[in-house]
Amino acid sequence: MIPQIDLKRQHQALRRDPDLSWRSRLAGYEAKFIAFADEINGGMPRYVVELVRDALNEQTRAVKGSRILALGVAYKAGVGDVRDSPALEIIEALENLGAHVDYADPRVPQVTVGAHRLKAVAWADAERLVSEARLVVDTRNATGGLGEFRHVVRL
Repeated sequence: MIPQIDLKRQHQALRRDPDLSWRSRLAGYEAKFIAFADEINGGMPRYVVELVRDALNEQTRAVKGSRILALGVAYKAGVGDVRDSPALEIIEALENLGAHVDYADPRVPQVTVGAHRLKAVAWADAERLVSEARLVVDTRNATGGLGEFRHVVRL
């Protein structure tokens, strides 16, 4: 029997679960889809860092020395849980490249990234962000309803 997850009962998003693939194999099923999804999801932070780097390069700017604001560090919207959050990996990678990264998340007042602790900063809204920032890399389509802008890069 394939292991089943009752999403109504758990009230949470599917998390990375290497145990699920293992239990499926024990039951005689090869969970290729789960392994493939895990591989894609695991590579997304690296892809987002490359997207930011490329967007900055298009503006003849480097990641090193850039000030970056990450909006949202929780695993999903509306919760303060940062376990398995790809945002932490993205922030750490950008900092390792020399960027100064702040974050804003109303549900996560502080978070540990690598060896140091960050405190959340306040921010207004997507409309203000688009009007004031020199570059916006939007991986969640938060700016989608605002129209097209040359300085907004969407995933």
